[in-house]
Amino acid sequence: MHVLKQNIGEDRRGMEGFARSSMDFEVRLPLSPGFGESWNPTDSIQHPIPAAFAWLLTNTVRLIISLIHGASRDASSEHDHGIVGFRQASASSFTSCDLYQISEEPRFMRRKARKIHKGNLEAAEKGRYGIVSVVCYNIEAILAVARAAEAQRSPAMILLFPWAMHYASSHLIAFAASVAHSASVPIALHLDHAASPEDIRLAADLGPERGFDSIMVDMSHYEKAENLRLTKELTTYCHERGIAVEAEPGRIEGGEDGLKGTEDLEGMMTTPEEVEEFVRTGIDFLAPAFGNVHGEYGPRGVQLELDRLESIRQEVRGRVRLVLHGTTGVPSETMQRCIEHGISKINVNKLIARPYAELLREKGGKIPTTKLMEEATRVMQERIEWQMQVCGSVAKI
Repeated sequence: MHVLKQNIGEDRRGMEGFARSSMDFEVRLPLSPGFGESWNPTDSIQHPIPAAFAWLLTNTVRLIISLIHGASRDASSEHDHGIVGFRQASASSFTSCDLYQISEEPRFMRRKARKIHKGNLEAAEKGRYGIVSVVCYNIEAILAVARAAEAQRSPAMILLFPWAMHYASSHLIAFAASVAHSASVPIALHLDHAASPEDIRLAADLGPERGFDSIMVDMSHYEKAENLRLTKELTTYCHERGIAVEAEPGRIEGGEDGLKGTEDLEGMMTTPEEVEEFVRTGIDFLAPAFGNVHGEYGPRGVQLELDRLESIRQEVRGRVRLVLHGTTGVPSETMQRCIEHGISKINVNKLIARPYAELLREKGGKIPTTKLMEEATRVMQERIEWQMQVCGSVAKI
């Protein structure tokens, strides 16, 4: 018997779909008369019949394994160690998703640049620039972030709301992770405003190689004591899986997709005392409420309390990084002053959502769909590049 080692790369479904994993199979072939031990099964010119047989057997094995994996994912709910993915059981409830796991360890694509983590935001804080972090709802936005970052040689972050998990199971996450991993500049994938402990645990179980580099543990809809308890518990859970954590002391007014509206802005402002309590939970990033508003600011306009932000920075003393939420309509000069007061992560949403919607209204149904998608990506990329220039992150890589 002759041993043929065949490296088979399989395009996996689910969370693994963005990466090539490989498994080694030993295929034992009977030696054909006259070939002897020196037979080379890949030499199709010298030995066309054995080579063709090896090809046929290899692809048959590949098909069988694919069928076995597909059947096991549908039939099994056991959770062994290995790759974790999602299979959505209900279109309306991500918490009812099944988890499927495969015992083989994957061989993932290497990133061309280090992912954004605490060190990258620390560099931004020290360098007095902000890392633009863009809420994305579709593949055009995700591509726009990566292309803008590479064009400007800037770090960036792709933000997904839990909506993406409920709407598309693991698929949009997998695409975003693939784009982030293959970029030539540091791009991180962040789950923003995750308000359900179940969602957070499911997302954290993916690990940073298959999913998110950081997760916002947003328990701000609970009373403070419960907020702190859950934040500490979930921070530990995420850290054990190599994922950084962001949290929100106080409560930021307003709402976007996946966010709850709040009232009594003054009463929910972040205080220096709350800062210390949240830092003790072990979080890595802190999103303070200092007059910033999710969504539209309304008739009163932008009224950020920069003195409060400065007191928060002094209380933090460099132990965590500061994040700015609620940037719609914030003047460039005000945003730059926030960066001077310690902000290093800048969340944006309507910056690209508005021009995207305007383009659809103007050209939807009037030009080919492919052209519409390409133009939408370009328009969003231009806006992101402009925001990077405002935040001073250009040419930092």
